[in-house]
Order: sequence, then C-alpha cells, then structure tokens
Amino acid sequence: MSLAVSVSVLIITLTAHKLLGAQEKTLEERVSNLEMLVSDLNSRLLQLEKQPSAKSTGGKAPNQNIPAGKVAWRTLQKDMTKAQVREILGEPRNIQMFGSFEIWSYKGSSRVDFDASGYVDGWSEP
Repeated sequence: MSLAVSVSVLIITLTAHKLLGAQEKTLEERVSNLEMLVSDLNSRLLQLEKQPSAKSTGGKAPNQNIPAGKVAWRTLQKDMTKAQVREILGEPRNIQMFGSFEIWSYKGSSRVDFDASGYVDGWSEP
C-alpha cells in the first residue's frame, strides 16, 4: 500500500470511529431520556390509579357529596368476590339462586348480582 492510501484509510477509520462514538453518545442520551420518560409515566399512572374512576363508582362519575348510605356501594367494582362484597356491605338480607347465578338483596331494592363464576356482575344501589 502506498503512503497516500494508508493515510486515507487511517483518516476514514478515525472519522468513522468518531462518528460511531458520537452515535453511541446519541443513543445513550436517547436511552437516558426514554428511561426518564418511563419513570415519569409510571409516576403519573400510580397517581391515576389512586383516583376514583367511573368503574369504581358503578359506572357513575365520582362525586364528593355521596350520601352516607351510598358510600359503601360506590366502592363496589365489577368482578369482586363474594368475600369482598361481604366486607364492604355486610351480610345480605336474602340470597336468591337462579341456576348458577346469585342475587344478594340488601335494604330496600338494593342488590348485588353475581355471575356463574361467583364474581360481581352488577348491582343496584339503595
């Protein structure tokens, strides 16, 4: 190889190395930025999960002025277990079986409906 070719190869190699080094730094910066973004999104998600949602209030918008008799009912959620419902509402006045479905009656016309698997399928507040 001639000296000119060797120098050219050396310059190309150094330039490529410098460019790759710059690209690696850029990738490191991008990864760092993405990690910060993921951390921020996780924090936001945790805050949102702590807020009452329409699902946790029986499909109704959260309301700060819930009558005392309905507070427990507003904590019911679809797919809760019978044990969870008992913990929230207490013992039902009456339990009706319709095949594999079950309805727990409470004061007045309020009730909780359970699906065939024994999970809350719906409810009617007092």
